[in-house]
Amino acid sequence: MFDGLVTYPPSHVIGAAAELCRQRGIEAVLSIGGGSAPHTAKRVVYLSKSPGWLDDIYGIYLATGKRLPLLRAATTAGRSPS
Repeated sequence: MFDGLVTYPPSHVIGAAAELCRQRGIEAVLSIGGGSAPHTAKRVVYLSKSPGWLDDIYGIYLATGKRLPLLRAATTAGRSPS
């Protein structure tokens, strides 16, 4: 489990999650939540299996390496109408 996620995570947070996956030999990633959780997970599954850094894949067709499998459990949250 990676519990260091913050809203709009900076690249060092995403890098830390990817490094944790590499160190522990993680075989798949489960993302639970909405917003930053699935967006971060998409980057983590790539960076966990491919060389390079987050800044190397910004742009069209630059993330072409291997990825871990990603399972997503999307949730929604919001205010109830008053």
